[in-house]
Amino acid sequence: MPTILENSINRFCDNNMDTFIFATNQIISSIAFGVLLWLGLFTGLFYSLFRKAINKEKIDFFDTNLVFRFIFFVYYGIPSLYYFFIPPAVDDFRQVTLNMVLVLAILGLIFFDLGRKIAIHQQWQRFFESSEIDEQKVAKLTVIFFVIALLSFIIFIFSVGGLNSYIQNWGKTGDLTKGKMYLLWGVLLSKLAFLVNFAFHLKGKKTLAPFLLYALGGISFLLIMLIGARLLIIVYILECLILYHYLKKEIPVKKLLIAALVIFIVFIVLMGEVRNHTWFQDMSLLEQIKTRLGDFSNYIYLLVNNYFDSVRNTIIILENTPSRFSYEWGRTYLDLLVRPIPYMFRPDIVKNSEILLATFQGRILPLLGELYLNFSLAGIVIGTFFLGLFAKASSFFLRFNKANISAVLLYATLVAVTMMWVRGQFANHTPLFLMDFIGFFVFIKLSQKSAKG
Repeated sequence: MPTILENSINRFCDNNMDTFIFATNQIISSIAFGVLLWLGLFTGLFYSLFRKAINKEKIDFFDTNLVFRFIFFVYYGIPSLYYFFIPPAVDDFRQVTLNMVLVLAILGLIFFDLGRKIAIHQQWQRFFESSEIDEQKVAKLTVIFFVIALLSFIIFIFSVGGLNSYIQNWGKTGDLTKGKMYLLWGVLLSKLAFLVNFAFHLKGKKTLAPFLLYALGGISFLLIMLIGARLLIIVYILECLILYHYLKKEIPVKKLLIAALVIFIVFIVLMGEVRNHTWFQDMSLLEQIKTRLGDFSNYIYLLVNNYFDSVRNTIIILENTPSRFSYEWGRTYLDLLVRPIPYMFRPDIVKNSEILLATFQGRILPLLGELYLNFSLAGIVIGTFFLGLFAKASSFFLRFNKANISAVLLYATLVAVTMMWVRGQFANHTPLFLMDFIGFFVFIKLSQKSAKG
């Protein structure tokens, strides 16, 4: 029989354990704890950058490591800070789930940096044996690529009911371009042709007359602009900036910030309103913009929840996995394997949860959310580790080939895909990277001078 003393000790322990668990839950689910996590994330992202700035060391803002950190902060740091003051557009929002997103972000950053610690032993400096090009071959390939792009654009426009009809439905580009990847790739060949010539132009190799070069750039930009996919336009601008930065003159950070602001205003805000106007045409576009900006706080709320929705969508995944969404075990990534198959012949082998598809209709599966949805915490650990390894390999590739024009062209695609992967939706964005990378690689190899003898 337990003694009176033992009973008292047991009751004391039980009561204190309950108090400890309650207090711990209160702390974990508090905004104060979330702020501490946010500060930890911010420090982890930018400590080395601030240290370099204080020591006046050279900083390359187009390094894949820094690109990851800045884009990661844009999609996870800024929205989470905003949600401390204004809750996200999520049913039954709980602060503890937002804190959990920050924990996952810190965990992902830790394993990203661990991936970057892996030594890269390959001889990247031998990737290209020669950067000598045949200017006549470049001119011929430019014509071929550009003609294919124009034909692809014409066929694409006819397939969606004409240019006027397509522009009036800009807000539905995801549905209208579905199953037309090869036509989209064809249109992007105009961009590849321009960027190759632009790169050689920056190094003083006149493969095209300046007038023809910039006319080609303007037309290719217009074609991609008419497609209406803002990501493609932003990637185009990013690749131009990278080429100029490494082949002509380093762009100061102030000018990069100005460029980022202009891109945000023109292609995120204004073009977003144009796309929205195709859905709601009950007022003129100008009136729509005035109405939106008239309630500025609500406009910021919509902007964060619709365009910078990685935190919001990760919260939804954490709240519903595996209770409503079963673990996908790689199914959202397997879609990449069937993407090269034309849509009408594509086998329906990727069976995602119907609830998941309904919930994320028209929305992006974010990086951390998609990794967790497929493989729980193991997905975060492994996925971000390999992303860090990719960033390290990309940096080494540029370091040993910086004087090589062809290598800088390919590096521009590596930076772009790093940005897209941080955004999420791996199976959607990887084909865009492969379109550029393979296109550049083929163009470069076909335009090199033939070996003598």
